[in-house]
Amino acid sequence: MRVLVTGERGFVGSYLVKYLKESSDEVFGFGSVDLRDQEKTEEVVIRVKPEVIYHLGGISFVPDAERNFKETLDVNVLGTEHIAKACSKLSHPPTFVLASSGEVYGKVKTVPISEETRPKPANNYSLSKLFAEEVVRKKSREGIVRGVILRLFNHIGPGQREDFVVANFTAQLKSGRKEMKVGNLSAKRDFSDVRDVVRAYRLAAEQGSGTYNIGSGESYSIQEILDKLIQISAREIEVVQDPSRMRGPEVPEIKADIAKAKRDLGWNPEFSIDETLSFVWG
Repeated sequence: MRVLVTGERGFVGSYLVKYLKESSDEVFGFGSVDLRDQEKTEEVVIRVKPEVIYHLGGISFVPDAERNFKETLDVNVLGTEHIAKACSKLSHPPTFVLASSGEVYGKVKTVPISEETRPKPANNYSLSKLFAEEVVRKKSREGIVRGVILRLFNHIGPGQREDFVVANFTAQLKSGRKEMKVGNLSAKRDFSDVRDVVRAYRLAAEQGSGTYNIGSGESYSIQEILDKLIQISAREIEVVQDPSRMRGPEVPEIKADIAKAKRDLGWNPEFSIDETLSFVWG
């Protein structure tokens, strides 16, 4: 397949590009083009003439979105609009796979969370992702693209920025310091392996339709994740709770219902949490 990837230099994007090339796809990226620039974005889409667009680019860290909502809307929503609108200039509608987020469900009280759960965004980031979803759905109804939306839950692997919890724990453990600073350790989250995630992207492009949750289908407390990493590191370290790392009241547990992705895409997570954390540690 001839594919175009946004965010190809990012954490997940770099893994996706590698996987697509290994799958014999012809892969193109946006390079330094700012997705907020409609004219340049359109030029890339028209030049590449992709069969599939994987849209991963955007602001993905919740605190970043809270600091600047306008920029988040410009990048995550208008950027999506610019790419999808450019597809109207192509002779055949491409498949448009959007990287959305499990964050769109908001402060859920019942798990596992299925695609039927009504989205209730609770922060700027998730609101921008829901808006981006609606852009893709609209363009899909208009026949401009064949839209597929992936609501991704926490995914981890080597190369993730240290703002994210597992990458941060790993960096602290590898630093050699005797004290480790942490936030809330009681919350339970669904962590999946980035290698499983990129397989889901390609399967979604091949045979997906509609919206899919992509996660592990399991949940682990942050304390459990930390304990496993400390065990892998074979280090003795003092764990200290840092008030500055506390985000206030958090949802006690988040876990994805991935039955639809299993059924429609034939996708199953292949890596256990222990295998994934060993992969992160390197």
